[in-house]
Amino acid sequence: MTSSVQQNQQILKLELLGIGSKRYLVFLENLQKALNSLQLDVPINEIKDIHQILEFDIIGIPALCINGKFHFQTNVPSVEQLQVVLQQA
Repeated sequence: MTSSVQQNQQILKLELLGIGSKRYLVFLENLQKALNSLQLDVPINEIKDIHQILEFDIIGIPALCINGKFHFQTNVPSVEQLQVVLQQA
């Protein structure tokens, strides 16, 4: 029997879009902290290529895509905000 944490790890697909700005780096750090606090070992697919980013229908970067749905476009969420969204995913 797998726990809900293990099931979440198997179904979560995380994509972080940005170009490496300070806001992007803070976002990445907060996301890593949120994942660690929830004991989730999920890879973060970092999309930094501007041409790839432009293919997405977003209003701005940084942006987080969880399982195909975008969250927190242009703003940097707190660790707590990310924990809530990750738990709901």
